[in-house]
Amino acid sequence: CKALPFFYWIGWVLQYSSLSAKSYRLYRITNASSSFRRVSVPSSAMYKIVASMVILDLIGVILWTFFAPLEYQRTEIERSIVGNNTVIITSGGCAFCDGKDDIGWKVVVTFVAVHLLLLII
Repeated sequence: CKALPFFYWIGWVLQYSSLSAKSYRLYRITNASSSFRRVSVPSSAMYKIVASMVILDLIGVILWTFFAPLEYQRTEIERSIVGNNTVIITSGGCAFCDGKDDIGWKVVVTFVAVHLLLLII
């Protein structure tokens, strides 16, 4: 459960930061083409854009994992006795730690807002 935010958020930011970097490169090239100038946008500039977004997201996910980690929680749905055996039906999934729901949801909402902002940019 603790790895889930890392895979999801970092994967998302890698995808959209690379798209943002490519869009920036196209923007620079099209602006230069209107005055018939040749402009060079080095790959290092693209790497800086992607790396900065990944580092910011990674810091956020590490803080989230430290202050309000997800934990696997199992709840019992039904318990019955069949012959000499006890049958227990349970359901489980990742959830915020007890007492940290408000912090966890604030972090998730902040991440979603930042990622929506990245989509707009």
